[in-house]
Amino acid sequence: MQITASLKVEKNEESKTQSFNRSLIANILIVIVSIGLLAWAIRLIQSRFTSVTSLDAIVNGVVIDIKTPQEGIVKSLNADTGSIIEKDSILLSVENDQVSSLQVSQTSSRLSSQQSQLIIAEGQLKQSLTLLELLKSDDQNQTRLEVSDYSDQIEQFESDLRGAIARSKLAEINYNRAVFLQKEGAYSQAVLDLAKAELLARQSEVESLEARRQSILANREAASIGLTLANTRSNYDPRVRLEEAQLQIDNQQRTIAALRQSISDAQGELTEAKADVKRRRNAQVKAPVSGVIWKLDARAGQLVRQEQSVGQMIDCTRRWVDVYVEERSVEAIQIGMPAKIELYGLRNLVLNGTVSLIRSGLGRFKAGEDVAITIPQNLPRTTQVRVSLDKNSDIGAPNVFCYVGFTGRVTLNR
Repeated sequence: MQITASLKVEKNEESKTQSFNRSLIANILIVIVSIGLLAWAIRLIQSRFTSVTSLDAIVNGVVIDIKTPQEGIVKSLNADTGSIIEKDSILLSVENDQVSSLQVSQTSSRLSSQQSQLIIAEGQLKQSLTLLELLKSDDQNQTRLEVSDYSDQIEQFESDLRGAIARSKLAEINYNRAVFLQKEGAYSQAVLDLAKAELLARQSEVESLEARRQSILANREAASIGLTLANTRSNYDPRVRLEEAQLQIDNQQRTIAALRQSISDAQGELTEAKADVKRRRNAQVKAPVSGVIWKLDARAGQLVRQEQSVGQMIDCTRRWVDVYVEERSVEAIQIGMPAKIELYGLRNLVLNGTVSLIRSGLGRFKAGEDVAITIPQNLPRTTQVRVSLDKNSDIGAPNVFCYVGFTGRVTLNR
């Protein structure tokens, strides 16, 4: 009996121990759950009072038309919808074999005419230069002959002058003798007067010859430097013809220089005209900006018009998020408020931006530009907020179109 009673006491104590252990674990679990619920509640309350969460949000962006520079046939496509493209990359080419080459023909004709005029002008210049050399030779010869002739005349006059001086001295001697003899009574006054007249005549002759000699010396000096004092040169004079020929050559050289400049300009115009015809016959459509192809409607072999839109591009540097929040939250939103964007399709991707526009009430934003996603009308008690994405925001892979069109949840932090 004692043994049986002892066993019952031990079983009761073991049962009490197990019950106590189970209660302790349960209490611990309840405490942990309570702490978690409390933390969640605190976080919910905190987020409620420190941030605004969107009802809906969609990534949007500016679209830019891709237009053809001229009409023609689409020959090649180097991009497709969704492709990420750098600015000025060639998207497609448009060929047009009907492009007029009239300007090329007109410029070529004008260039040929100017080249012919240049050949004629250069021939005339060559002839004028030959004539100039002949006139220079004639001028040198005439100068030499004139100087030689004046030198001969000077020699002749110097000889005559010497004779006249000798005769003058003789007449002076005779006059002095006549004066002496007349004083002595040997000569009459008439003989003395005759001797005096002879002396004066001889002196006058000497003076005349000396004057003519000086005049010829001056003419020779003038002739040696290409001038003349004897007469006025006529058009047949080599020096006058030489000056006329030099003026003519100067005019011809200016004409040739002008023709060469015109030819150079025409050659430049011709090169540009040919390049323009080549560009217009095979025009290239280039990307207007760096971004992603939103759509591309062109197909190889398609006939397109000038300035026809064949597609659109999204400028990935000009993206934003159109956010819709409850109207009662608008007081808590301010321009410049930071925003966190979580896209539904990409759980691990978070984009950042700032609030740039706020509009409350019915209606919609007037964006003032073409947008990829048309903004729907505001619903009652809903506020539209535009969040501009940071410039360094991720643009993703080619097939996600810089996330334009993606929806998500936006949290605006106060």
